[in-house]
Amino acid sequence: MYSQLYHEYLLKQALKRLPVLARELSQLINIKRKGILLDVGGGGPVKSPWSFLVPDSISRIAFDPEENDIENDGIRKTYDICLSNQSENREFHIDKNPRASSLHQWNDEFLERFSRNYYQTLRTIKVKCQKGDDVLKDENNIDFIDINAEGHDFHVLEGLVETLINKAIFVRVEYESFQVYKEKNTYGDIEKILADNGYEIINIEMLEYGYDNCKLDRIQVQRGVMLWGKLNAIISPDILFKRIIDEDEEKVLDMVFNYVIASFIAGAPSYSLRLIDKLNMASYTNIPYQKIEELIFTCSRRGVKDAMIFPFIYLASPIVYFLKKITG
Repeated sequence: MYSQLYHEYLLKQALKRLPVLARELSQLINIKRKGILLDVGGGGPVKSPWSFLVPDSISRIAFDPEENDIENDGIRKTYDICLSNQSENREFHIDKNPRASSLHQWNDEFLERFSRNYYQTLRTIKVKCQKGDDVLKDENNIDFIDINAEGHDFHVLEGLVETLINKAIFVRVEYESFQVYKEKNTYGDIEKILADNGYEIINIEMLEYGYDNCKLDRIQVQRGVMLWGKLNAIISPDILFKRIIDEDEEKVLDMVFNYVIASFIAGAPSYSLRLIDKLNMASYTNIPYQKIEELIFTCSRRGVKDAMIFPFIYLASPIVYFLKKITG
């Protein structure tokens, strides 16, 4: 439990530094364009970590079958279709909680075992599904991918293989540990398709736990069954280097900027240092290597300070909780 809370605390602190990192990095690198985020299931407010970067550093291409639910922050394009692994028309199940609407039906065992009766399909609508690679074939740049497709996430990735290989550098995707829907969306399938296309999973965020027909205090959250979470994956620096080695310097600079941002979101700034070292050895002369490395080390050192503070926060939390209980 301690290790997970420790990781989550450090990740939150790092995300708070993203706007400063992006601003200072853009002053070092004369980038010509914003990063492009493919936001699948992009309805509602812009979510973390993108809320720290939209609209100043990143623009969004958002997909949601209910297009009116997409907020305008940083929007470049919107599509009222579902991404999938094939082109077809399907039923989309509108839930009582709009953010839980899905192409898939709930697994009855999940609803019953964990008392999730507040999930309820109100109606279904017909939606158009298409492969992401087909829809995005004219988009030259897709840097970041965030998939929150409520059980359809693996299918979305299957339709984005060309984008994964040739364009994207970072993927954030939801997975289920328990069979939440009647069709499986497992971690293993998602991990394999990412690994097969050059991505390394850096960290996993466990977002939701379930309890067998009971309600527990949030302080006991770790005692439940993990239901779903998010994983963050970044393309290997070696593979990215091979992809951009013959590109013009302008595109290389844009890619360096976005890869540094991606490495901090993933909690692995050393990945961006590895890419920079490779480019330096390849003699890309207009990249300020030393200044970029200094900026990365500076932001990382702030992370070390956060790591030193966390044990005191962790130890103090039960005391604060107890005092609140006895004082009412």
